[in-house]
Amino acid sequence: RMELPAVVASDPPAIVESPPATPEPARVDLAAAARICGELSRLQGGSGLAPVLARTARVLDASGLVIWLGAGEELFAATAHGYTPRMLARLGPVPRSGTHPTPAAWRTAEMQTVPGCEGSNGAIVAPLSGADGCFGVLAAEVRGGREHDNDTRAVTAIIAAQHAAIVAPWPAASYADVPSPGVEERQTPSKAASA
Repeated sequence: RMELPAVVASDPPAIVESPPATPEPARVDLAAAARICGELSRLQGGSGLAPVLARTARVLDASGLVIWLGAGEELFAATAHGYTPRMLARLGPVPRSGTHPTPAAWRTAEMQTVPGCEGSNGAIVAPLSGADGCFGVLAAEVRGGREHDNDTRAVTAIIAAQHAAIVAPWPAASYADVPSPGVEERQTPSKAASA
């Protein structure tokens, strides 16, 4: 006869709850990103850039985009989408030696990210580079943790590279020639002299 071990009463096993899963960002629409790259390759100057920036913001789920171009030792907001004229005016030039991610991406020609936190968006800052090196950046203020999403970062880099081909010939002072939705046109010295 086989003897069974004695049964000892014990506390029921503890229920271990998993922390709530962080929702994955929505997938990036690669077909829409490809269309944007195609549109950018067909642009002849900056006049058609504003609607392409709006579509870029939708693809990246960005509340705002700024194309910053370097001139000397400063970056200037050349064009933007999603910001009021007043907000853009407050941006002002950014020194190359600045410590935040926008000048860091310019100096290093490497993508930078800013993590969002509860109640605020994150950011992806991708370099705009040409044959002579990095001449500016595309900064995207992204929602929903997209700054952590590899696909969103990759698509941002691809679109930034395509933007670079379009804006490389522009001097930073020509930002007034590129209308942004809701941004009043500013006169460059050459426009003011010819008026």
